[in-house]
Amino acid sequence: MIHVIIRENMDRTMEHIDLSLLFEPHYFTEEEKEKCQKFADASDNRFYEKRGQTSDKKKSIDCFVGKLGEVAAYRRLSLFVDMNEPDFEIYPPNLKSWAEDLNVFGRKIHAKSQNSTKLLRYPKSWTFQHGQGGTDKEVFCENPLGIACFIDVDIWQNTGTVRVFVDIKELHKRHLFKLPVASWLKDSKLCVYYNDIVSNDLHERVPQSLSTAIFMAQ
Repeated sequence: MIHVIIRENMDRTMEHIDLSLLFEPHYFTEEEKEKCQKFADASDNRFYEKRGQTSDKKKSIDCFVGKLGEVAAYRRLSLFVDMNEPDFEIYPPNLKSWAEDLNVFGRKIHAKSQNSTKLLRYPKSWTFQHGQGGTDKEVFCENPLGIACFIDVDIWQNTGTVRVFVDIKELHKRHLFKLPVASWLKDSKLCVYYNDIVSNDLHERVPQSLSTAIFMAQ
């Protein structure tokens, strides 16, 4: 009976919450961009070399775009819940953590960003570390409990747009982790492709795990 009452209360509450706002573009402020750029400039990105990336410029851009994506996801989620901001602390490479990027009422959110300029060469996708240089232990484990958040970062349009929230278990269940197109990354990365997300009807949906967390945080 208690579970029925909770479910009914949740349904009534969620009726008044427009979760489609999660997928609206976030327009970065100059302060946000400057903060993310300083983070990228100050970060020791030597661990990227183990992942097949040797260009200092590319390492800095990837770090910059990744942090912008976290900011965009945080801004959209914080419309509904009080939560901690993205972590801007600089860690040495040996202390790199596989911990989640964001947390919503105990739900771990793993933010993954794609630089829109890459769409000129590659299909839209989001990459996970797997193999050479380390494996994301929070994602590739026996019982992954987190939520993946896939974000498009368009530097030219000054926007970050969340495309997908999906339980990581669901990505495994549907066998959506695939090899990257770039041959030099096949030993260190796995990708989730946007076309697969769409064909599996996961685009712009909010999994029950996240909607429950948002309800609990009200």
